[in-house]
Amino acid sequence: MNKFIEQMWELSNEVNEANLACEPIVKFDNENEQQKHQQKIHQVAIFGFNSKNNSYLGSTTQQKQVTIRHTDYPFELVFKDVLTFIPPTTLDNFVHKYGNGTKLTKGKFPHGSFNTNNVNQFLSSSEPFDHKDFYNQISRKNISDNEYQEYVDDFISLDVNGNSKFEDRWAYLEFYNIRDVECMFVPINNLIDLCWQQGIDMLSQISQSQIANSIKYNYAWEEFDINGDYNIETGNKEYKFYSEKWNKKVESYIQQDNKAGRDTTNNVTADDIDYFNQMIPNKCCYCQAKFTNVNKPTLERIDNNIAHTKDNCKLACQLCNSTRSNKVADVAKLMIQMFKYAIVKNLPMTIDDEEVYWFLRKSIHGGLSQVFHQYNIKGLTHINKLKYNPEENNVTAYDLDYIITHILDLDFNSLYPSAFCGIYNKNNPYTGGKMYMAGRVTKHIKIREANDQDYRDTKRKEMMNIINSEDRFSEEKGQLFIASVNGHIDKSHINDHINFPPIWRKRT
Repeated sequence: MNKFIEQMWELSNEVNEANLACEPIVKFDNENEQQKHQQKIHQVAIFGFNSKNNSYLGSTTQQKQVTIRHTDYPFELVFKDVLTFIPPTTLDNFVHKYGNGTKLTKGKFPHGSFNTNNVNQFLSSSEPFDHKDFYNQISRKNISDNEYQEYVDDFISLDVNGNSKFEDRWAYLEFYNIRDVECMFVPINNLIDLCWQQGIDMLSQISQSQIANSIKYNYAWEEFDINGDYNIETGNKEYKFYSEKWNKKVESYIQQDNKAGRDTTNNVTADDIDYFNQMIPNKCCYCQAKFTNVNKPTLERIDNNIAHTKDNCKLACQLCNSTRSNKVADVAKLMIQMFKYAIVKNLPMTIDDEEVYWFLRKSIHGGLSQVFHQYNIKGLTHINKLKYNPEENNVTAYDLDYIITHILDLDFNSLYPSAFCGIYNKNNPYTGGKMYMAGRVTKHIKIREANDQDYRDTKRKEMMNIINSEDRFSEEKGQLFIASVNGHIDKSHINDHINFPPIWRKRT
């Protein structure tokens, strides 16, 4: 075993050196970043088939790979199981599907016929194993006569010089182990090449779902152009600074500069309002988006070391201003363009409104299933129902006279609509008969606590216009929405609905 481990590290070192020879030289302007890059620990992958029980810790959804280091080598070994990158299958099917004609040549070897106490004596023999040595104590089966004869023919075969190929069983074990893995070389390389054709490095991934997600986003971003115009014409009214809001903005900039220790002697004043109003038609200095009542302008400092002076400020939309910050100009431009592209293409993005997040989160159900009976037997167990007693305010479970004849198990999670979204379904009348996954939050409407009845009526009308809009049936104009309403079921009608568990999951 020690010899095998030593050989494994020596071979891995050759692979690592070959990888480093192909790695491009990267130079950073920042010395710290350059040092971090040079100190990066490289990895060499070792593949197995159906080895995840030994290569991974945790659950199948939260895997932790096993990596090992050696004090004499500047890299890590990471163990990967091929089955984490493909649907469940057998080794035979894997070799057949990805091997381009490679045949599975897995031999026979009696692993259970010896132990640590007699291994040297047992494997030093120059005679073939007996047929009885192949008996499997776990499956209580032995190989067939034909399979045993194939093994014997292998063991006693001769090389081109007419000499015996195997001096002893140790030599045959080495041959068996090599042949056992040789058939996986071509399929694994083909699998890596298939991923690479999609621009995905399989060796840097940890699961099939991660690869699928990366490929999906490759397609989503294939039309992205860093110099493209991704501004949306909304038709909203052009923005204009007014005295009250402008004066508040001036005060906030003075406070911001004072806090940062910048000289505020020449900061913008209330008299500069006309100067900046004349700049509004010039659009955002970064993304060229129009300034509207929705996309409001902010003062962007040209030199971040100087305060908000008149000559040091230009107009930028809030997104560009916050994204630009103190970043390198090219990095900031990339981030801004990517964000706008995601909006245009309706790509999923993080929910940055905490109130919206918790509004959605409380409607997400998961965990233990809702089961009334843990023990159900066809033809024996009675059908069970619930009954609410309004007088005692409790729920009672009771059996009917009817016996269970069929057992139905329902399971559902977000993977199903995710897999089938975009496929027409006549049972879904909304958004053109297709199920779309939400991309981002476009608007959040809530009726706040207020005594102003006109305000409440206006908000309620705005909500109902969205709910009842004919656009919800359109694939081009329809928007997904979630509405929360306060419902009430009179006690006298509770028993009409009590056998529908989803209704009661969030009862208060």
